[in-house]
Amino acid sequence: CELVKKTEVEHVTVFTGESVVLPCVCTDIQDKPQGLKWEFNKTNHYQEIYPKQTGHHRNRVKL
Repeated sequence: CELVKKTEVEHVTVFTGESVVLPCVCTDIQDKPQGLKWEFNKTNHYQEIYPKQTGHHRNRVKL
């Protein structure tokens, strides 16, 4: 999968208990990415959400 190239960060705001669809767009919708990483910023510290699926994100992330 070749991800669509973006030159800027895309911010997503959600609230506790809500679901969210994180942006990831492939040029060919039949492909699956070989690697993928999403992070969130908590008090100026970035924590990876996927693929580790640690803590309260475990078993809540799907591709």
